[in-house]
Amino acid sequence: RVAQGAGDDDAVLGIDLVELRIGVRQLSFLCLQLQAYVDAGFPFTEAWRLMGQSSDHPRLRRLCRQIHLDLTAGRPLREALRPHEGALPRFFINMMTSAERSGSYLGVLRTLQDHYAWLFSLKGEILRAVTYLLANLLLAKVVFLIRDFILAGIDGAGNMGLPERPAATLAAMLARHFGPVVIAIVAAWLLTTAMREWRRLRTPVDLLALTMPGAGGLLKKYCVANFCRMYATQTEAGLHPSNVYRDAASSMGNVILERRLLAWQRFVDDGEPVSEALRRAKVISFEVLALIESSEHAASAGDVLPRIADFEAEQVRTETRAAVKAMIPLMPFVIAGAFFGASFLARAGLPVPVSLVSFMDAAIFLVFFAIFLI
Repeated sequence: RVAQGAGDDDAVLGIDLVELRIGVRQLSFLCLQLQAYVDAGFPFTEAWRLMGQSSDHPRLRRLCRQIHLDLTAGRPLREALRPHEGALPRFFINMMTSAERSGSYLGVLRTLQDHYAWLFSLKGEILRAVTYLLANLLLAKVVFLIRDFILAGIDGAGNMGLPERPAATLAAMLARHFGPVVIAIVAAWLLTTAMREWRRLRTPVDLLALTMPGAGGLLKKYCVANFCRMYATQTEAGLHPSNVYRDAASSMGNVILERRLLAWQRFVDDGEPVSEALRRAKVISFEVLALIESSEHAASAGDVLPRIADFEAEQVRTETRAAVKAMIPLMPFVIAGAFFGASFLARAGLPVPVSLVSFMDAAIFLVFFAIFLI
């Protein structure tokens, strides 16, 4: 990166790709530190300045400093957070806005810290699965490389369109088999970074995630947990139901589900119960919908909805762990079956689908995409 002056990373002209990411770990640390400063008696504005000095993440450090300057200038917290929507999740921004309206900074920060600590734990479970899958795919790549190198020695490298010298043959094969891996890593990084910065790019990915067997159901439960947590926090802050519905819907974490809920915003604006809009949107299960409706009648959203969110979150964690445990012992057999199946077709004189290697490259891209995305 290029910077003006000596050592001041506020004067950055270029963009470091690493700095584009404020991940779950940084968000959990941010909430924990802000909570500690506020609990110690520091004003909330001063807490942001201290965060700007203590964070080891360059972009988060600059972000906290800018928010501190905006708050010192008298801007509301929502206005100070709005320019950073590409770096901070909308869930975080809406929760902090509700804290500003209710004055309950400590309670909201505890909720956020617990939320991102849970996400960090869930991220570890998912990374365990995808890195194991990646290791199997790369091992299969090595097996294919060794097979082709042996065939080149038997049939002649020239007949395979490769250089005759062994070192040059190996270099060409490495480029052929692992060149696409490098391209997949770069492409996955650029795509996930662009998705974080430009929300419109998330639409096709979120739609695909919802339609994936198994993963789509887990994603929907995660989004429902976000909705319930935001709904409870905003209700306790005393906001109008129309604002509660809009903020909770826009904080779900999936563009498709958010649009489906926001399409029924007009019913809430006209005075209809939030549960009626949710029933028409057909996003939330009947059981959760019944609990939301009963909490509206009993005015107990602040007590009931956090429990729903905790229940949905625990379901996501449990089902993810079960999926990881089931997938790990099966993956070597899947990779080995694909390899020996291709070898059998080749020996039988049948056409080996070129898509086998292409499928592996596509799978590697998806694995790195998942790693960078979470």
